[in-house]
Amino acid sequence: GTSVTDLYLAAVERGVGFAPGDVFFADPPTQPFMRLSFSTLPPELITEAAQILGQLISVQTTRRAFMVPPLAECVPLV
Repeated sequence: GTSVTDLYLAAVERGVGFAPGDVFFADPPTQPFMRLSFSTLPPELITEAAQILGQLISVQTTRRAFMVPPLAECVPLV
C-alpha cells in the first residue's frame, strides 16, 4: 500500500502540495486517497506536479514491494 502521509511529506519537499484524503471522510477510508486542487494553476505547472507525484508514488510503491512484512503478519510454517 501507499502511505499518503509519507507521500505528502515527500511531495512538499519537492514543492507539490495536496490534501490527504482521510480528512474528507467521516469514517476512516478503506484505502488511501488524496485531494488535488489545481484550478488556478497554468497547465505546465499541473503537468510538472503530476509528473512529480507520479515519480514519488512509483518510488514509494517500489520500496514497499521489497519491504519485509512485520512479524505479526507472518504465518509460522513449523
